[in-house]
Amino acid sequence: MTALEFTYTVGAELTAAGIASLIAKTKGKITFRFPTWREVITTTMLSALLISYIFSRGSLGWLSLSILVAAFLIPTAFILVRFTKNDSLSSRDSDTDISHNTTIISQLKPVPATLGLTNESKASCIYVFRPDPKRKSEKAFYQDGDLQDQGFRAAEEEAKADGIHHMLDVRYHAVDQSDSGETIINLMKKYYADENATYFIITMSSMARRVRNCFFEWNQECASTNQRLPILIVTVASAPDLTIASTPSCSSVCIVRWYVRSQEESSLLSLYFRWKLGVDKVAVFHEKDSYGKHGKDEFRDRFGALGGHCLECYSITADEARSKVSEFLAKYGVCSKLVGVLVIGYGNTLRKTVEELIAQKFSGIIACASTLTGPEWQPSSRNADERIVTVLPRMKRPLDKLTEKDRDVVYYFAKWTLYRVIQISAKNPDPTTFVDRWRKYADNSRLRELHLADGDTVIQLDIADNTEQWR
Repeated sequence: MTALEFTYTVGAELTAAGIASLIAKTKGKITFRFPTWREVITTTMLSALLISYIFSRGSLGWLSLSILVAAFLIPTAFILVRFTKNDSLSSRDSDTDISHNTTIISQLKPVPATLGLTNESKASCIYVFRPDPKRKSEKAFYQDGDLQDQGFRAAEEEAKADGIHHMLDVRYHAVDQSDSGETIINLMKKYYADENATYFIITMSSMARRVRNCFFEWNQECASTNQRLPILIVTVASAPDLTIASTPSCSSVCIVRWYVRSQEESSLLSLYFRWKLGVDKVAVFHEKDSYGKHGKDEFRDRFGALGGHCLECYSITADEARSKVSEFLAKYGVCSKLVGVLVIGYGNTLRKTVEELIAQKFSGIIACASTLTGPEWQPSSRNADERIVTVLPRMKRPLDKLTEKDRDVVYYFAKWTLYRVIQISAKNPDPTTFVDRWRKYADNSRLRELHLADGDTVIQLDIADNTEQWR
């Protein structure tokens, strides 16, 4: 037999008949305990304030009533209800011992209508899916995972240092670049069932895109059967369309994203090339993944709309950087300041591409995605720093600056995404209200950000064309 767990809202049922009905409904029992001294002091003070206020109004009738109210509040505010309800208990099972069923002890008090214990009590951990940091020597994908992991671990330490109470446990899964969406969603379902995971953080555009649709379907299945709702938080993923808008048939949003998007990044760099520098020809070097391809497409479309022209788009790996740069320079030359380059990548791919452009004497502007802010991914040579630009998140306060490791956008967003989830879920682990509380968290953000109806976030950006801003 399976015990169904739920809370019971106190209202008119707090009468002799109501309590008897509650016992009958729950196959449980009512137990009493003495209140703690803190509870006694708090309730007595509130009652005394009420009495003194009404007495000051000079109405003995109201005073008598207030005393009665206080007399009601003090003994009843701390009634504890202990009960279980069995979903398969029939008349023939009425004598069955159900002492092994789950028992819930809940202080009897009003609770929000949306806060069911089905969604609340079992939300016991946050699962982070990021590239395996132990494989960072292999390729850029895992180098990104290593930097993300540093940010996530820092978030845990920061949350503990800040004394956040009731923190959900944070656990990690190492993603392989070849993992399919089906593989990832099955793992999430396993952790959901076996470890009561409710909040899932996933990084990398390619991984988030693979799992997006099947995660949405899973969430809707849980909603239709009144199960705990899984929530997906996407970060360190720039590609478009990683969240799903609500529809008339499904008004809930179960996927949110907090990171610099390709749309804003490409738009700002396009404007900088065309309007600030007067550059009308740009070559794009990009990663061979969803992030790189969509970033390239976004830039090409926006740059073209401004009258610019993309000469070539090269998909590259770190090992191909030298040959691809040589191919570009042999075709278009090295000296024209009216030709620019955009590098969309991370890890060794980004660093080696920029280093090859410098080494092979390219003399134009080199614009890079915001991932350039990672110190390990910056070119070792500083000879061309004055020709290198990138973008940074715009701060809510103009004089506020990201400093030290927080200047690295990958580290920063990994760290503060997890911190946000820890803080929001610690205050209230109910996933049915998580997205609303997630959006309201923008009020506390240091960044200028706009939360969209589909769960996505627009992070406003600034050009960083001074070495001190990104080095």
